[in-house]
Amino acid sequence: MKKWLLGIGALTLSFSLAACSSDSSSSNEKSSSSKTSSLSAEDQFKKDAKSYAYEKVNSAGIKKGTKIVIEGDVTYADNVNDDGDTVSKNVEFTVSKNSDGSEVYTVSNKSADKFKLNDTVKIYGTYEGRAEGSALPKVKAVYVEKIDKEKEQAKQDAALKEQFEKTGEGDIEGLGHVKDIGVGYNDEVGIDGKDTPIKPVTMGSMKLYINSVDVLEIQPDDDAKSLYFNDQDKVRAIVVDMKAENTSSKDVTFDPNQAVIVTNTGEQLESEMGLMGEVGGDFLGKVKKEGQAWWILKDNSKDITSLKMIISPPSDAKTYDDLGSEKRLDFDILSFEEAKKKDSN
Repeated sequence: MKKWLLGIGALTLSFSLAACSSDSSSSNEKSSSSKTSSLSAEDQFKKDAKSYAYEKVNSAGIKKGTKIVIEGDVTYADNVNDDGDTVSKNVEFTVSKNSDGSEVYTVSNKSADKFKLNDTVKIYGTYEGRAEGSALPKVKAVYVEKIDKEKEQAKQDAALKEQFEKTGEGDIEGLGHVKDIGVGYNDEVGIDGKDTPIKPVTMGSMKLYINSVDVLEIQPDDDAKSLYFNDQDKVRAIVVDMKAENTSSKDVTFDPNQAVIVTNTGEQLESEMGLMGEVGGDFLGKVKKEGQAWWILKDNSKDITSLKMIISPPSDAKTYDDLGSEKRLDFDILSFEEAKKKDSN
């Protein structure tokens, strides 16, 4: 069974989806106009409002009065009600688009909608130039929608899965452009192209589940370059998604995220310290851990057709005695298109 959706959760990644639009032809203008006239004033306003790059808004690149859409977290308000930090009408507040506090707007609340400090919101309003005595762009909020983060994340996850299932690639926020160029198969662990459960590999009291093995080609964005990839413009990596479970009440040390990988191209790889994930270390009793570990390839030019994953045995966390034997798992690597064909049979 192939797990198509890569759970790169350790990097807190999600797709940056872009919507496309096109101009209506003259033959459709009359029909479009009649549909528009049936919209409520609120729906019409929201339809007319557009999203603009922060740099454009901040440099006064749009006219005052332009209908605009902004999204972000409510980080401050001049005044709130006593019913739990609800932002009052006719009060100014600030919205930050990014979690690091950048791309900040001052917003004048003219809406009747209910929302609170720290809520994530979508604001439909008009651009008002700059806030008085401030360098921040100002928006008058006409309508404010609260965004359910869990629902939005679920939508993004679904879009991410659909995109990868179709094409094997996409743009991931916080990482860059990612392409799946190799999919690993091993009957022993249950990745066999069939709709069957993953099979655990037993090592002493530990059970290790390998959910997926993928070879990724990444064109990292600027932040990812410096954080993870030593300023390289293109990277190839082996990513293993796995879960480990201690079936004993004893304390056990087990590090499958520090396995050695040997490829058919002659590379022997250690996992990347900053990208090991959580599936390793001490398992103090009946503990489960899951996540991803990354191995960065040194040669980006050669295609990998097979690899061997060499996993050291677990050990007693107190005596350091081995609890089992080393395990070697061989994976055949198929291209993304070959893997789709194999899984569809």
